[in-house]
Amino acid sequence: MKKLHIILYLLIFTSCIKDIDLPFEESDQSLVVNCLFSEDVNWKVILSRVKSYNDSTENYFGSARVGIIPENGDTIRLTYESNGVYRAESRPIKGINYQLVVNDHGKILRAKSEIPSAVKVSSVKVAGEHSVFYSNANLTDYEVVPVKLDVTPTDKQNYVRLRFYSLNTNKIMCYVVTSKTIETLRAKQYPEKFLFDLSVLIGKQISGYNIKSEVLYGIMYKYNIYNYQYENDVLPAIEKVEVGPRDETTFLIELIFSNSNWLSNVSRDTYNVLGVINQPKEASLFVSYYTVMNKNGSTDYTEEYWLEAVTMSEDYYKYQKSYVNQVNNISNPFSSTNEVYTNIDNGVGIFAGYNRQMIHFHDY
Repeated sequence: MKKLHIILYLLIFTSCIKDIDLPFEESDQSLVVNCLFSEDVNWKVILSRVKSYNDSTENYFGSARVGIIPENGDTIRLTYESNGVYRAESRPIKGINYQLVVNDHGKILRAKSEIPSAVKVSSVKVAGEHSVFYSNANLTDYEVVPVKLDVTPTDKQNYVRLRFYSLNTNKIMCYVVTSKTIETLRAKQYPEKFLFDLSVLIGKQISGYNIKSEVLYGIMYKYNIYNYQYENDVLPAIEKVEVGPRDETTFLIELIFSNSNWLSNVSRDTYNVLGVINQPKEASLFVSYYTVMNKNGSTDYTEEYWLEAVTMSEDYYKYQKSYVNQVNNISNPFSSTNEVYTNIDNGVGIFAGYNRQMIHFHDY
């Protein structure tokens, strides 16, 4: 009898639920703006819509009107290309304050920023033999080379990001996805969704260092396309081209750590150190020794080491820190919510200037 009462109760409770209209929140359709600008490259703004938590594809947006307004200057109109990219032929200029204006069918998004003055970097030098550095960020030992440098601010307060790159001075082979690549794989009956995502890379040079990470572990992983298919079908279908040793794609980013109290790795990120500086400081850094260790005794080429010193606007600095923290904690169910910083009025995203220096300081 007791079991019968329970069954009747469940039936009544279930029927009551059917009559309740639960309020489901509509998906966020906010426009996402991405524009990090410097004097090195032409204006480029990428627009997309906010994705839902289970959406693995980018929702690019191509029907907005986009303009950049320099102080005391005429509006720079950006033209839509594809995949959410809007471009202009002109480049930003240091010291000028720019306003971004995006018209999304009557909804106006705005943001302001400028390119800051570059910090002065000097006395960059290897400061000893390779050793072991224990990273508190991920509790791992790394083979490293100590490097020291002096950093002097040029404003009351500068926001700095430092990275290391290595460069193999041999000629490098790069890969380029072409229309023929897509047709070859279509003939082998690869999924159309995969081919569509792969076509986004058409014309883009991908270094041999990055081909697997950008294609196999990115696009291919999403569609359960296995390593043997990559080796036998996909890679042979991608055009192989030789590029000069100074092509941007031939620079390989290295792991970097710091013992300076004004610089830090953000969470588990080991490719950047970030800091705020208002007086001259020495930076004590450690760069990965991985490339040198894996030469396997070869002496027929030189490995160059480069320091990238980026002076960021305050908005860029806040965006970088919050973005890395969110990515690093996305799989941690116990972490608090990490919202990415935005300076876009009436939308989300980032519009921020930066100043970039590349300094060659050592050869192996």
